Amino acid sequence: MSFALLCPGQSAQSADMLERLRGNDAAEAIFSAFYQVVGTHLHDVMSDPGRLYDNAVAQPILCAVEMAAFAALRERLAQPLAIAGYSIGELAAYGCAGAISPADVIRLARQRAEAMDQASSEEGGMLAVRGLREQVLTPLCDTFDASVAIRNGPDRFVVATSAANLERLAPALERAGAHTTRLSVKIASHSPLMASAVPVFRRALQQVTFQDPPIPVLAGIDGGFVRSRERAIEVLSAQLAQTVDWAACLAGLREGGCSATLELLPGKDLTAMAQAELPEFACRAMAEFRSLDGVVTWVSRHCEPL
Repeated sequence: MSFALLCPGQSAQSADMLERLRGNDAAEAIFSAFYQVVGTHLHDVMSDPGRLYDNAVAQPILCAVEMAAFAALRERLAQPLAIAGYSIGELAAYGCAGAISPADVIRLARQRAEAMDQASSEEGGMLAVRGLREQVLTPLCDTFDASVAIRNGPDRFVVATSAANLERLAPALERAGAHTTRLSVKIASHSPLMASAVPVFRRALQQVTFQDPPIPVLAGIDGGFVRSRERAIEVLSAQLAQTVDWAACLAGLREGGCSATLELLPGKDLTAMAQAELPEFACRAMAEFRSLDGVVTWVSRHCEPL
């Protein structure tokens, strides 16, 4: 069996997400890179949980934690067949793949957050929606100038618009039979409201040392395998203002020959989605294990070296 890594997005962060990595030299090297770029120790940020959902803080922190999680395991695992990242997790995926240095990933995450924060003149928001098909959801979104930001499955989506429109959209969706959950973000990611951030982030990506990914990374916008620097820059910048098709990413893993997934810290939600959409796969999250040894044992039992 060949496995893929999954890199979670925002809303996965928590105040205790570093506990499994404390004392691991490879992980601490990533934390040092975070300090060099941000000027604050990652452990200090964890002491103020309220900051974890600030866009400018959350994006670089998540990238650092995900890269640290893989660094802690990398020498003990077979090489993944591919890496798929959810929203900001797609940027972290290129760090895990070895295409961008950890320091540059963290720097890019800060630039990405800044570009997105500056893209809209009003506060935005995102809403998880479950229980409606897209052909029903889309007209309702159009009524409130909202758009499908993430496609998770046949009846599971995330929509984005301004915060004011979101307040009116949620009751309309619930009247149509949907279950909705407001996400802890204040921007309308992966929507046309982020259009002005796309060229800004593209320039930032072009200015760093960016290699062809040694491990293929799936493109969030279409689920295709990305093997070149040029395509990586194109899709990483485009996803700021386009729908992330996570369902296509999961289908791409199946078509690409994967049969297992391991979700990096700090999330579990991608594992639940993979189990729902890929029932024949073996799927686990690092956060489900008490130790790194447990993760290594599970991967060794389920996955063959490439």
